[in-house]
Amino acid sequence: MGTQTDPAPEVASIRITRDGVRDFSTSIGETRPMYHSVRSARAGGHPDLLVPPTYLFGLALRTGNAFGWASERGFDMTRALHGEQSFDYAEMVYAGDTVTLSSTCSQVEQRARFQRIARTTEVTRGGRPVARLVTLLLCPEVAS
Repeated sequence: MGTQTDPAPEVASIRITRDGVRDFSTSIGETRPMYHSVRSARAGGHPDLLVPPTYLFGLALRTGNAFGWASERGFDMTRALHGEQSFDYAEMVYAGDTVTLSSTCSQVEQRARFQRIARTTEVTRGGRPVARLVTLLLCPEVAS
């Protein structure tokens, strides 16, 4: 299986809420005030609550069928393993921002005893790049 990409990306625009940022921050054990208190965030020079780096991965999972991009390509999600995640930020993201997530299946290949599939999500705000997220899933071969 060679490298493939989607003909057209999945696109979704989402407004980030303060409650969403606070709930996510609490769920990951992030206790710093800039993630919970608007006053503290503003005192630190931010316009609103700061969004934790991994928050955008959660947004990407909320757009449509979270793993349809993999199963549509024959990837067996009942045997899937989390391979890795990576993110590169160009700008900070805050509560109140509306971000657009544009996701494509960026890689499908067979390596050693695993099928690998990757999804790249470009995140923009007002047309400007904010972040690039990559999710890699692995599926072991079935023993014969």
